[in-house]
Amino acid sequence: MKHIFAAVTVALSKEKQLLLDPTLQEEKAEGAAAGCFAFPFSSAADVDPNSSPSPPGVLTLYTKGRMSSDDLQDMLEASWRGSQKLAGFLRLSINKAFALVLQ
Repeated sequence: MKHIFAAVTVALSKEKQLLLDPTLQEEKAEGAAAGCFAFPFSSAADVDPNSSPSPPGVLTLYTKGRMSSDDLQDMLEASWRGSQKLAGFLRLSINKAFALVLQ
């Protein structure tokens, strides 16, 4: 597998708390803002959960609600860290599946 992507949804509560993978109720709460960010990885081997929190680029982005540019940047960085963990889990799962097939 050469290329993968991971998408993560983040909500920003009225109290300015970031919520990774929010419930629909949390997303739609009064005064809340939300965003869905998708990040590309050139290969599953590129995923390093200890790498820089700065995303290399956003594949796609969808936001709703009002937020400042600083809030958007915070949401972007939180979703990047979440997407790294998601892609790392995917890589681990695929490696385990191939190990079973090759036995």
